[in-house]
Amino acid sequence: MDFNQVIDRRVIRELTGLGFVDRADNVILLGPPGVGKTHLAIGLGVKAVEAGHKVLFLSLETLISRLKRAQMEHMVEKQ
Repeated sequence: MDFNQVIDRRVIRELTGLGFVDRADNVILLGPPGVGKTHLAIGLGVKAVEAGHKVLFLSLETLISRLKRAQMEHMVEKQ
């Protein structure tokens, strides 16, 4: 399979360097079904685990559900 030509290779190299983890940045992968978002997320997760980080993989639906429940239970942290 060929590399997805829509994705900027420099962005992928930056992500695989895991600098976003050290900076505590979020990474959001958007796009239509079948373009490799989940595959990329899993690959980044594996790389992070190999580097000694903890990883949590959630779908957006699950994340929103958990946040709504936490808000209803007054468990959402305020900054």
